[in-house]
Amino acid sequence: MKDKLKSSGPAPGFAASPSHRVDMEPCPRRIRVKCGDEFIADSTDALLMRETNHKACYYFPRADIRMDLMVRTDHTTF
Repeated sequence: MKDKLKSSGPAPGFAASPSHRVDMEPCPRRIRVKCGDEFIADSTDALLMRETNHKACYYFPRADIRMDLMVRTDHTTF
């Protein structure tokens, strides 16, 4: 997984906010997500994202998520 994490240089907004950072790193441990009585995600390949002024969050490979338990919504992110 680590080989897939490559930098393409500063993001376009870097000039306006050079102290803003977004760092992705492989999570060194197993991460599991439980909702009610069901584990909906279980991974040893999750990524940990740390961004300036935000709480850290995990990104899971789709293969490690119980997609059969997910429900599509109209909500979107960037």
